[in-house]
Amino acid sequence: MWILVASLMTFPQARAQEVARSLTDRADQVHTSQIHFVYVVPKGSVDQHRDIDLTINSWVVQGQSWLQNKIGHQLSIDTFNDQVDVTFLQSGFTSAQLCRASSCNALGKLAVELHQQDPKLSASKVIIFNLSEAIDKNTCGWAIPRSNLGLSFSSDLGCNYPGSKIEMGIQFQSFAILHEVFHALGVSYSCGNGSDLMVDFPECNNYAKIYGHVITSIDSSGKNYIGGDASGVDLLQIPMWLDGTGSSEYLQLKPLVGDRLVTKLESGAFKLKVGAKTGRIDWIWSKRIDNTFRENLCVLSSDGRSLTFHGAAKLVGTFA
Repeated sequence: MWILVASLMTFPQARAQEVARSLTDRADQVHTSQIHFVYVVPKGSVDQHRDIDLTINSWVVQGQSWLQNKIGHQLSIDTFNDQVDVTFLQSGFTSAQLCRASSCNALGKLAVELHQQDPKLSASKVIIFNLSEAIDKNTCGWAIPRSNLGLSFSSDLGCNYPGSKIEMGIQFQSFAILHEVFHALGVSYSCGNGSDLMVDFPECNNYAKIYGHVITSIDSSGKNYIGGDASGVDLLQIPMWLDGTGSSEYLQLKPLVGDRLVTKLESGAFKLKVGAKTGRIDWIWSKRIDNTFRENLCVLSSDGRSLTFHGAAKLVGTFA
């Protein structure tokens, strides 16, 4: 049963006073699948206090309001005392250690640190890290489709430029958060419209000149990820909405066939009947970037007897 307790639409914007900092996930207000935010300060970096000055809260609130206006739904966001519940993580890695041009596995490293800090954090939650500074000059964040991890940052001018709300109809930080959340939920990219929320590069390079300078739309065709699944998934079918819409049936895994290289299975005991209805998957992805900084996709396949994983990323964890 879905119980609607609170709506982020009613939350105040960032205010002068600060909220308490928390190193762990606090008590939930809504007991459903949720999106949880983590504010990360890399080792040696300046703490911008975005978790306690309600900066992240304000970005999420604006994104929720934008979604409500565009599609009539809001995401199920993890909240505490009617504010976005943001965990603070002081990383033991510097920005350079988190992401290098030839090998960037920031998500994997941060996920391990977060689990060590908060071992009771529910595996059913999608985790979005917000970093205090940019760790990749080529992007403003990333997530791997059909995973539960994503990250964004907005320190440099390219990811935090003045006037973005006027030009785009939504502040760029809010835009970036929604973009990465949708990636984590399964959307790849959408190049049918240069103003679309899910335009990506280099896949949609023909829109590079207008990117960030037109009013943002969200799957205007209704075929890609809002009402259709041409971009990987129909988000309206996923039970990650505050109003309880979507169905867990949509999350069932189906047998797939592929001939890509099989990645090394790092750890975990896997208990899953392919094609059968399953609960939330407890998984951690680690991003490996090639020279074009394109996200890598992994798929699950079966020969009818065993499960294998195909792609460039690695899987760490267990299926429940």
